[in-house]
Amino acid sequence: MMEFHPHAVAYLDILGFSTFVKAAEEDPIKLKQLDILFYEIIPREISSEGRNSAFPEDMELKCLSCSDSLVISAPISEKSPYPPLVAVSIKAVQIAHALLDMGFLVRGAIAIGNAHCTESNIFGTGFQQAVEGEKTAVDPQIILNESAVQALDGLKGSIYG
Repeated sequence: MMEFHPHAVAYLDILGFSTFVKAAEEDPIKLKQLDILFYEIIPREISSEGRNSAFPEDMELKCLSCSDSLVISAPISEKSPYPPLVAVSIKAVQIAHALLDMGFLVRGAIAIGNAHCTESNIFGTGFQQAVEGEKTAVDPQIILNESAVQALDGLKGSIYG
């Protein structure tokens, strides 16, 4: 049965992607860059065999991509070796850096809220908050929604220090 559980969720958007895709349809160099982006860079960043393998399995960190959007999530759990908010934040920054290396800027948001995750999908208010947060970010940046700010404040004095 489907259940919702608290998650840390990041939603990232690759800026200027639509324009780049149009150019890639005409320019073989840009097409090659697009090929590298979707068949090398993004899989390396989001697959459990790629850089995600550095995260402990019990973090249950998930990364999904669709077109120019990437979603990172981890359930909030007492058994996590470190805070899921921190893991999601680290992964979001890793992805942003990898995309920046290719010349792409990223805008996004991180939120804490309920979500239901499968291997290929995520939905719930935590995801919706992250999407809404990305829309409020003005510049290429990854912002923390109020829910994430409160969770971060809650980590002060916790077992994580």
